[in-house]
Amino acid sequence: MKNPVKLCSSNQSFEIEILKAKLEEKGIDSYILNKQDSAYVVIGEIELYVEESDLAKAKDIIGKQ
Repeated sequence: MKNPVKLCSSNQSFEIEILKAKLEEKGIDSYILNKQDSAYVVIGEIELYVEESDLAKAKDIIGKQ
């Protein structure tokens, strides 16, 4: 990715995985950045990134504004 931007974040990995799958179904590449502490998974966030040019379409797909 040339210009990745954060689409959303959550402390629940399954939520981010579902959103990533929705984006892939529509042909949008994305990646996950896990910032959770490995010992205490309640600390930190999991972030989902998309290409800047796909941001508006990605927000429509996942229902974010």
